[in-house]
This record gives sequence, C-alpha cells and structure tokens, in this order.
Amino acid sequence: MMTLSVRPAALIVCLLLVAGIRPGFAEEVSALVVSDESARGAESRRSPVFRKALVAVAQELLKRKVTPKGAEEVLPKGSFKPKGGNNLKIWQNASERAAPPVQFMVTLQLFVAVIERSQSQLVEVKLKSSAYTVPDKEELNTFETDKPRRYVIPNDCDRKCIVKIATDAVKEVAKEAGAANAKAIARAQ
Repeated sequence: MMTLSVRPAALIVCLLLVAGIRPGFAEEVSALVVSDESARGAESRRSPVFRKALVAVAQELLKRKVTPKGAEEVLPKGSFKPKGGNNLKIWQNASERAAPPVQFMVTLQLFVAVIERSQSQLVEVKLKSSAYTVPDKEELNTFETDKPRRYVIPNDCDRKCIVKIATDAVKEVAKEAGAANAKAIARAQ
C-alpha cells in the first residue's frame, strides 16, 4: 500500500480550496497557525486528528479575513523542529523570521482520548489555543476548554464510527477556538 506524505501547510490550503474558501484572497493580515506540543500527551502536529483541528481553526480565521499560514509555508528551515516538540518560545522566535511576514501567531494544544467504561465508551477532547502578536509576543486571547468535553460513543460503534465521532468532536471544539482567536485578532487590528 502506498502512502502519501503531505505537509500540513499544503494540506490546509488544499482542504480550504475543496471547502470553497479561497485563502489567497483574504486581506493582508496573516497568522501563523502552529502546534503547541509542550504538554505531555498533547497530539502531535503530524497526527490526522490534529490536522482536522488545524483546518477548523484556519477556516474560522479566514471568515474574519485573516490568512492562516503553516510553518513549512513561511518559516525558514532550521528555525523550528520539523518533527514536532516545539514549545512556545521556539515558535515565537521563528515567527519573527517568517517570509512573507505574519502579524499574528495562533497556537493549538490538543488532547484526545477514548475512555472505556464498564457500560459505555466516551471520546474526551480538551483544547487550548492562544493568539499572539508578532513580533511583540503580546498575548491577545486564550481559549481553553474549562474541562474536557465528552462525547458518548454508541454501543454498536465500530472503529470507523469512533474515528468519525472523535473527528467531529475535535472540529466542533476547534471551531470555537478559531472563532475566539479570530475575534481577538480583529479587535487588535
């Protein structure tokens, strides 16, 4: 079986175009959208579920006329770790060298788990997202689920069904985070 390797930045643009959103035609305001993998157990930016969250946040930014940018798209090689594990300080320092320059940076930290109970299963989603100015590093907004959101998995649900429920749950929470950060960026302009 052959697998394709797709960079997250290219994936964002492709998925947005499929959704009918044209990222190149937003105003000149742009935001670097990156993963915050500093916490133990956080989803890697390479995981499919994280990419779904990334796209949901990017769509909300585009609705507010903020062009989302991926790390591989605008950051010079060597300014961040390509395999993940980048903390906030690494992303902030790298964002200052973005070409073309970005005015804002949005970080995402995502936790997803399937919890098995005696009679049922749950998908648990926790997300933290923050918006910062570049190069000032001023925090504009932090969206964090106050407690993990839980979604019930039906008893007759197979693996494919569980993945769909988890994906839908992540998209729902990520859209809220993207909208909150987009509003904060709009206020800061």
